Parts: sequence; structure tokens; C-alpha cells
Amino acid sequence: MKNSLTYLSIAIFVFLVGFAFFLTQGREDSEEKIVISDERLEELRSSFELRNRRGVQGKALGNPEAPIHFIEYSDYSCEHCVVFWSDVLPSIEEGYIDEGLVYYEYKDFPIVGGEVAAEAAHCAGEQGAFWQYHDALFSRYLRDRHLWGGERIHKEYSLALGLDGDSLIDCLRGEKYRNIVEENTEEASRLGGMGTPFFVINDISISGLRDFEFFEEIIEEELEKIYSVEDEEELKESELNN
Repeated sequence: MKNSLTYLSIAIFVFLVGFAFFLTQGREDSEEKIVISDERLEELRSSFELRNRRGVQGKALGNPEAPIHFIEYSDYSCEHCVVFWSDVLPSIEEGYIDEGLVYYEYKDFPIVGGEVAAEAAHCAGEQGAFWQYHDALFSRYLRDRHLWGGERIHKEYSLALGLDGDSLIDCLRGEKYRNIVEENTEEASRLGGMGTPFFVINDISISGLRDFEFFEEIIEEELEKIYSVEDEEELKESELNN
């Protein structure tokens, strides 16, 4: 009886190992058989709205020594975040970031479903393409956001952007940036963020979508305060030296 149970246990174990191997092979085969047509890649390339940011490295824009530190906590799946990206951020880039007055950071705050997209953008950053992926996601928001939880769409995006698709998918599967996304989300909540987009400009917190004129007024007021203090310090130093 005991031997029979032993043989049965061994047989079950062998069956389970074999079945698991079969499933694994099946997944690998299905991945290998995925064919992405040139037409599909060209359709993606032509629909991406990529900004021309020369010399940009990392996950921030502008001079780190700029007097204004502008942080956006955002979600690729958030409609208002898309509007900020398309209608407001370009004016801030042109008027302040490119002029060295604002240092802008994008941080993840995926509260409506953009977790995987956020991780994929970080993975693209390993290949020097964070901002290209960021723009690609926002520009395909209406058509693709329901697909961002899967791998195929990110393989397509990466190939359309000229990246190593296999490396990006390996990074995504390894959840390499899951902790970064979670830390950014916790930081936004700790600072008072209740929804997206959420902004922190120096020490000023702002919730919700606003137009460029709103941000322009805040930035100008901050610059005026900073430069007036610097002028006073220079005047005092000059008086002391005299």
C-alpha cells in the first residue's frame, strides 16, 4: 500500500512538472509567433506626436539649477493629463524650460489605470527614450489605453520607436520599475494629491488641470520673489564692500 502511494505521488509529480513545461513552452512559442507587420509599425510611427527635444537626457527637462522646480504627478490613462501634455506643457517648455528658468519633472501618479504604461516608459528610459515613449503614450491615449496592461502593445511601441523590443518586454516582465512608480504615487499622496494631474511648483501645490495662463502667473510671481531677494542680497553685499 505504501509503495503504491509512493509510485502514485511520483507519477503525479512527474505529470505536473511535464504539464508546467508544456505550458511554458506554449507561452514561449506563442511569443515567438507574434508577428508585427511593417504596416502596423508605420501606422504607429505616423500617429506618434513626438516633441523635438534636443539633447534631453533622463526623465526631466531643463536646467537642474533653474530657479523654478516644476513637478507634474500624472497618469498616462488620465484624460486631463493628456490635455495638459498637448495644450499646456508645450508653452511652458518654450517660454520657461528652454530659457533655463524652469526645471520640469514628470512623476508617476497612476490612479486611473496607467501603472503598466508608466513602468514601460521607465523601461524605455534605459534605452534613452523615456520622453519619446512618454509622448507616444499620450498621443495614443484614445486608441490604445485599454491595451496598455498587455505586453504586445508595448512591443509594438518600442519597435515603432526604433528600440530593442525584447529588452523592453524583459524589463517590463521583471517589474524593474514597479517600486519607482509606487514611490512616486506615495509621494504625491503625501504632498496632498487627490487626483491627476497634480502639480508642485517650488512649494506651491496645485490640483487639477489648469491653462497656461494660470501657470504663467505663478511662475512669474515666483521668479519675481526670487530675483527681488537676490537683488536685495547683492545690494547689501555691495554696501558692505563699500
